[in-house]
Formats: sequence, structure tokens, C-alpha cells
Amino acid sequence: MTGQQINEKVERHIKSFDLGIDYDPSNGPALHPNDRLTSCPGRSFGWDYLADRGVAPHPDTIGVPQDWDSRYYSGYFDKSRNQVRPLREGDDDDAQTWGEKPQADFAGTPIRDLHHYLGQIGYAAPVGAFNGHGSVFHVTLKYAIKAFKVRYMPNDSLTSQQHGRVDYRTAEFILKVMMAYAQVGPI
Repeated sequence: MTGQQINEKVERHIKSFDLGIDYDPSNGPALHPNDRLTSCPGRSFGWDYLADRGVAPHPDTIGVPQDWDSRYYSGYFDKSRNQVRPLREGDDDDAQTWGEKPQADFAGTPIRDLHHYLGQIGYAAPVGAFNGHGSVFHVTLKYAIKAFKVRYMPNDSLTSQQHGRVDYRTAEFILKVMMAYAQVGPI
């Protein structure tokens, strides 16, 4: 099969599902980061089919650096900090409030970092004055997290997928996916 035939087959496959994606075939068959995923069909979509063709990654095969929790998200998830609580709607970098709790002893921007990482893998949430230009965990970010979890964490409980919070495990998996896409590179 020629490269053009593979691209056409992948494009037909992508269009055969209601992805809620702004798909631009002129970008080639890659789904991310050129296209913005606004919802996700989860595991029912043929992700493995696309991954086998180099269009989407296999994040389960990627390891993150052992010290990821201190290097990413401004170190918010560092296990050496006591009682790291999940990031959730209403948290605010500028107000130093995370996990629904003021944390004056921590100075970082984990919400802005989260926006950046999700944007890298196609789950960008709008940013503007309504959410402190990305410093506030707004409902739009919550929806992006929910879509991410439906796709990449389908074995989590439905309650976990619905709440849209970012706990240690979710934060780590977002990084795995980001690093997996970095390995796939442009198609």
C-alpha cells in the first residue's frame, strides 16, 4: 500500500467516527497537535489502528522520568510535599489556592502548566479573562480533562472520569501522552 493510500484510509477512518474534532486533512493524517479535540469517543475508536500507522502514539509504552513530580506542574505533585490534593475546578495559581485550599508555602503555576501540557496533546481549553488567562481551573479545563480521561483512562471509575479533577495518576498520564506524541513526531 502506498503512503497516499494509507493517508486516505486513515482519513476515512477518522471521518467515520463522530470525534468532535476540528480535523484538517491538509495537515496529513496526524490528529494532534494540529487539530483540536473537543470530545473523545474513548477506546471504542480505532486508536490502535492509528497508532500502528504512526498517527497516534501508544502512551502505555512510554515511561516518564522518575522525578517528574518535582519537574513538571511547577513541582505541585512532588511527593515530598505533604498532602498533595488533586487540582480541581476553582483552583487558582494567582491566588495560590490548589486542592480547594490556600497554599501560601507553595509558589508555582500548576494550572497554567496543565493548560500548556493539554494543549500539546490536542486537549486545549480556551484561555481568556474569564479564567485569569489560564491561571484559574475553569469549567472549560474540567471538560478537557474529562475528554482526556475518556480516551486515555477508560478503566477509571465513571465517577473519576466525570469529576474532571487532576490527581497524581492523571497528571502523570498526561505527561506520558505528551512524551509519546513527542516520540511520534510530525507525520
